[in-house]
Amino acid sequence: PLVHIGDRVAFGMGVRLNPHVIAPMRSGRGALFVAPISIGHDVLVGGYSLLMAGCQVADGEMTPPLRTIHPYSRLE
Repeated sequence: PLVHIGDRVAFGMGVRLNPHVIAPMRSGRGALFVAPISIGHDVLVGGYSLLMAGCQVADGEMTPPLRTIHPYSRLE
């Protein structure tokens, strides 16, 4: 339920989908963020990309290889 993948999506080698991430806080403790990853239709996810919690990739987009898509980011 935390990863939504559209039709005709291709993943390059070594892609990681992490719908959860622990981010450091100023207090020295970490905070856990959990949110779904949404990948639209006709998307190409570049090799060795990392898609993190809450990110969205719009229909027809291509993520560059070796790119980290940060939490709650949107590629359009």
